Amino acid sequence: MALTLSLSVPVASLYAGYRLGSEQRPEPVKPDIALEIASQRAVLAEAQRSAEEDLNALATRLGALQAHVIRLNAVGQRLT
Repeated sequence: MALTLSLSVPVASLYAGYRLGSEQRPEPVKPDIALEIASQRAVLAEAQRSAEEDLNALATRLGALQAHVIRLNAVGQRLT
């Protein structure tokens, strides 16, 4: 009996705290913060686009270099 009571009180307290916390509504985002978030999202999107363009350019250059290496290997095979 004592064990059940000693376990049920903390569990009930935790549950009550959870329920009270989940019922509270988050504070609405203030307009100036919302503008800052939108601005940062735009900057992030531009940085991501730029990084993707750079990555595509590097991949193209790497492909060209690999093609040159393959051609050089073929020439080397014919010479030996």
